[in-house]
Amino acid sequence: MKIGKLLRETRLVAGLTQTEMAAGAISESFYSKVE
Repeated sequence: MKIGKLLRETRLVAGLTQTEMAAGAISESFYSKVE
């Protein structure tokens, strides 16, 4: 499984947006590209 798919599945199960998942640790645009 690729990291992007795992991140997306984890985020959706947690009910979070990409912005909430990035949580100030990384930029939302970078997180979006990884996912």
